[in-house]
Amino acid sequence: MSTPTSPIQGVELTLAELLQLELRTRHATTPRYVDSPGGTQYRTRLKGRGMDYDETRSYQPGDEIRHMDWRVTARTGKAHTKVFRAERERPVLLLLDQSLPMFFGSRHALKSVLAARLFARALWRALGSGDRVGARLYSEHGGQQFTPSHRRSLAVHVLHQLVQAHQQQLRSNKQGELASDELLNRQWQTLRAQALHGYQIQAFVNLASCSEAQQPALSWLARHNELRIYPLYDQLEAELPPPGHYLGTDGSARLLLDTSDTSLRQQYQQRFAAIESHLLQFCRQQGVLCLPLSASDGLAHGLKQFEEAA
Repeated sequence: MSTPTSPIQGVELTLAELLQLELRTRHATTPRYVDSPGGTQYRTRLKGRGMDYDETRSYQPGDEIRHMDWRVTARTGKAHTKVFRAERERPVLLLLDQSLPMFFGSRHALKSVLAARLFARALWRALGSGDRVGARLYSEHGGQQFTPSHRRSLAVHVLHQLVQAHQQQLRSNKQGELASDELLNRQWQTLRAQALHGYQIQAFVNLASCSEAQQPALSWLARHNELRIYPLYDQLEAELPPPGHYLGTDGSARLLLDTSDTSLRQQYQQRFAAIESHLLQFCRQQGVLCLPLSASDGLAHGLKQFEEAA
């Protein structure tokens, strides 16, 4: 009888490892400060809303039906909801890139594995703070969206879907019709079309897929939400290995890479540096937290950097 093989660390994902992050996060999560109607700040883990009406805004998935502003809804023909001061919970939306470029790694771990762990850590942290959490997972083959909720059962379901999609993509080499940058741009456009307001959006995406064409949608999202971007990369994408001849394969085709050309090495490094620099500069101008993370540094190091930034 053959024995089941253990998951390959840094390559494959299991639901158990993502659930274990809940225990680590539970000890690390601290109560958030919120503004009280009296203008002071205090610690709270309570859920619910304040008593003072603040504004009316467009209805967003996950909003309570009992908070609907029926007068404005009837007048405009579009659903609107009331917002109250001192809300103890806020909607958090997590965006995860599961496209083929994320399934690459030269050492320690694939970018997709680090992204999944960061995603799970962010999910558990938000739930531990009393926030409603939603998610959007996407790849060349489609996407899945989950309405914000504070239920742990939904979080487990999201992670289960994440692991299944990851393992399927890991065994697929089917290219999509869209380039990776256009695919990411469509995700930003989708969020923009949903007219999100007052969300905290955390995005775990492929750094090389970021482009200037995405900036209009990102600017709109940053004006109306708290936007955090965590672009992932592998060190081999940032710079070529030492001069020499290297044999590479994608599982079927083989490629012989000659890295002895100094000019080629410089062009390769400058191209990556330009993408990273433009993204960081844009995010600074928009007040967006942007933290590039290398999967080549290992899973533990990536999680530590994420925690320090959070």
